[in-house]
Amino acid sequence: MEEMNLLTEAEKMERVERVVEKTGLTYEEAKDALEANNWDMLETMVYLERLGMVREPKQASQTTEEEKAKEFKQASEEYEKQAKGGFGDTVSKFLKWCGKIIKIGCENTFRISRDGEKLLDMPLIILVLLLISSFWTFAVLLIVGLFFRFRYSFDGALFEGNAAKVNDACEKAADACENVKKEFSEK
Repeated sequence: MEEMNLLTEAEKMERVERVVEKTGLTYEEAKDALEANNWDMLETMVYLERLGMVREPKQASQTTEEEKAKEFKQASEEYEKQAKGGFGDTVSKFLKWCGKIIKIGCENTFRISRDGEKLLDMPLIILVLLLISSFWTFAVLLIVGLFFRFRYSFDGALFEGNAAKVNDACEKAADACENVKKEFSEK
């Protein structure tokens, strides 16, 4: 009891903090345990261990400037890895995809012919751009061209397996226009 009377409030608070650091208890639990053991640190620790109240203390670490610099460097490297895998990587993948599409569009062609004579071989990318920029104008020109015996077909690696199907569809459309033209001229 004498020791309790000799301790100042600041010293008591310091002991409470040390018990909290060493045991992981709350401030209130540590204060109660110290009061029960006359503010004796050793007796308090033994008392708490007997009760099974000693928890894993929260790690309070002091880092040196060297450790801080090392941690900062690791964090910076991690951030750079994430940044490379983030937006920059996405843009890079998108540009590569665009390059592949342009390459495919340049290697494959849209052919316009009339009466078996080839008039124009246009890269597929040009056809796509014309359709995107002025769909209705270009679509109407293609349809009107069918009535003037223009034939359309596709050629290139993209259409190798399906070229017959696509080109057959183009031929059927041209034949249908010829039939409509014949019916109209007969009436």
